[in-house]
Amino acid sequence: MIKTDNTKEEFAGDQLWRLLQTTSRPTCKVNYPRKDPGDRSSMGKIIMRLLSQAEQTACAVAAHDYALKAIKQDNCAAYEDVYRMSAQLEILHRACFSAEILKEEEQMHPFFPPVPILRKTLTEDETQYLIGAYLGLQTDKGAIRETVSEDDLFFWCHSLNTEGAASLAPLSHDGIMALILAMAKRIQELENGQTL
Repeated sequence: MIKTDNTKEEFAGDQLWRLLQTTSRPTCKVNYPRKDPGDRSSMGKIIMRLLSQAEQTACAVAAHDYALKAIKQDNCAAYEDVYRMSAQLEILHRACFSAEILKEEEQMHPFFPPVPILRKTLTEDETQYLIGAYLGLQTDKGAIRETVSEDDLFFWCHSLNTEGAASLAPLSHDGIMALILAMAKRIQELENGQTL
C-alpha cells in the first residue's frame, strides 16, 4: 500500500486495477443445442461470459440452499447430485446472454429466465452441452490459456516421449488442461505450415 497526497491509501497497482475493472471478461458465442423441428438447425445463438468470483460464490450458495431444501440434509448421496445440477443451472443463468447485443456489457440482457423456471425447461443434455461450452470458454479464453510457455511445452512433450503419461503426475487438473490446449494449438500451427 502507498499513501497519496490526499492520505487515501491506494493499491500500488491502481492503474492496472482500474484497467481490469473496466475490461470486459472473455465471452464466446454458442449455438443453443435444441434443434428447430422444421430444418433441424440450431434454434439460435447465445453469448457466454466468464463469471466473477462473486458470481461463482452466489451460484454455490443458491445451489446449496436449493439442494438442502429439496433433500433436507447435506450428508447423503442425493444431495451431491441435486447440488451439482442446481449449481450448473445457476451458472448458466448468470453466464448466458442474448446474442443480439454484445457492444457494451451493461447492455447485455440475460438469455435465461430465473432458475426455478429454467429448472422446469432445460433438459439434462442441454444443460451438459452448455456447461461444456462454459468450461471450454474458461480453458480457451480464460487466464489458464496463457500459462504454458514454449519452453514449458517443449519440456512436457519431451517428458511424455521419454517417461510416458506418468510424467504428468505433478500437474494439477488445470495444468494438464492448459498443456493439452497448448499442444492442440501447436498441432494446429504445424498443420497450417508454421515451423517449431
